[in-house]
Amino acid sequence: LWALAENTARAGLHVADEVRAYRRMAESGTPLPAIASAFAVTEAHVRRRLKLAHLPAPILDALKAGQIGLGHAQAF
Repeated sequence: LWALAENTARAGLHVADEVRAYRRMAESGTPLPAIASAFAVTEAHVRRRLKLAHLPAPILDALKAGQIGLGHAQAF
């Protein structure tokens, strides 16, 4: 957790990478407050990103590539 948080602080994660990181942590049983603390963000922010965690990989890939915006991803 600490290494991930340190790397995030050094270079901000893209939204798609952030969603994937939060999902991996949540799936491994990490509680939401611990995820928020590890990334120095609010629990509400983590909740919003986790809503995108179940998007199909091609949509997250398109978001990462800049082919769609965050609003479009949220619409899915």
